[in-house]
Amino acid sequence: MSQPSYDSLLRKLHEDFGEHIPKNLDDIIRFNRDFLRLELASPEDMLTLQMPLIICNLKGKIAGGFIYKRNYPVFNKCTYFLIGRRVGSSLSSAVHTSPVIGYDRDNQVILTQSGSHYLINEFVAPDTFLLMNFCNRLHLEGLGSNYGVPSFVFHE
Repeated sequence: MSQPSYDSLLRKLHEDFGEHIPKNLDDIIRFNRDFLRLELASPEDMLTLQMPLIICNLKGKIAGGFIYKRNYPVFNKCTYFLIGRRVGSSLSSAVHTSPVIGYDRDNQVILTQSGSHYLINEFVAPDTFLLMNFCNRLHLEGLGSNYGVPSFVFHE
């Protein structure tokens, strides 16, 4: 008996739990949106992160990921993060970095607040798996309940 494909599993999830699964970043925060908003980093945002980087602490290569910002309107503050899939890992494995503080567009390198570097093979739009994984991450950080984030459990 063959294993179901990744796409067929996602279709089944949407059929069974469609209204709970976020369709995009903006759909994740469901309460207290005046205090926290999630957005994909814009080209202008990426320019604010632009700097030449020398890779000295490579943590991994990201096959498909996106940079998003946590926008805290009340505090007039935003923080950027990278979410993606590590090259060579399974489809069910996601990377969520510490805050991104630098981006070298020429070399496709991200620098995080913890001093880690990540090579980005390509930027992609958030897919269902990465959005669900992100929801899980927000709950692990203690932000899920306050902001009405859907809850998902992952076993890796």
